[in-house]
Amino acid sequence: LSLPLSLSVLRFCNSWFCSKPAQPLFWSFLQKNVSSKYHQYTSEMVSTFQLVAGIMEGDIILEVFGYFAYAVYILLLLTSFGLTFDGSASVCAVWEDIFHKRQTILNGNIIIICQLLGGYLATYFVKLFWWFSFTNYHAQKSILAKEICDSALKSSILFGFVCEFLATFVFSIYTNMQLFSVKILPYSDAVISTLIIMIGMDYTGMMFNPALAFSLTYNCKGHSISEHLLVYWASPFFACVLSWYIFCNRKLKSH
Repeated sequence: LSLPLSLSVLRFCNSWFCSKPAQPLFWSFLQKNVSSKYHQYTSEMVSTFQLVAGIMEGDIILEVFGYFAYAVYILLLLTSFGLTFDGSASVCAVWEDIFHKRQTILNGNIIIICQLLGGYLATYFVKLFWWFSFTNYHAQKSILAKEICDSALKSSILFGFVCEFLATFVFSIYTNMQLFSVKILPYSDAVISTLIIMIGMDYTGMMFNPALAFSLTYNCKGHSISEHLLVYWASPFFACVLSWYIFCNRKLKSH
C-alpha cells in the first residue's frame, strides 16, 4: 500500500504544484499575484520543497521494499521533477551559474536562501503527512520523526568528503559537457543522478546538493555542524570550482 500511496503523493505534487501544461492552481496564483521578477525565487522554493518531500517519502520505499524499488522511485521522482519544475533546487547549480557569470553573487545567494527555506518547510509538511498515519509505515515514521534524526553520514569525515566531492564533480562535468538535447535532458539527468545516489547512498546519503543535505541531515546526531558543513557544503563547493576551472581552461584552449 505504501508504494502506490507514495507514487500518488509524487503525482499530486507534480500535477498541483508545477506542471505547466496542466496550468495548476499554484502557477495560476503565482502568475496573477506575484511579480514576474520574483518568479525565480518562488520557483526555487517550491522546487526544493517538492524534491525534499519526495526524497523523505522515499525513505519508506527503501525501508519496506528495498534498494531496487527505491531506485525505481528515485528515477521516477527525478524524471518527473525535470519535466515539470523550473527551479533547479540545487545549490551547486546556483554556484555554477555564479562562476560562469550567468548569475550575480547577490541574486545567487537569495536563490540559495529560498532553496533552504523550501527544503526546511518540506520537512514539516512531510512530518505532518506522516502524522495522519495513512499506513502503518507512515505511523511508524511519525513516531520516529519525533526523535532526533540520525546523520546520513555513515563513514569517516574524509571518506564522506571524497564521496560528495566525486559525486558533485561527476555530475557537474556531465552537465557542462551538454551531451544531450533539451528534450532528452530530464531523462538523462534522472538516470545519472539515480546511479550516483545508489552507488554512494550507504556512505553519505549521496546528496551532492547542500540544500537537500541541509533539509535532511543538518544538525542530526552523530556528527557536528562543522563536520556537516565540511562534507555537504565545502566538498560540493570545491567540486564545482574544479569543474568550472577545467571548463574555463578548455574554452580558452579552444579559442
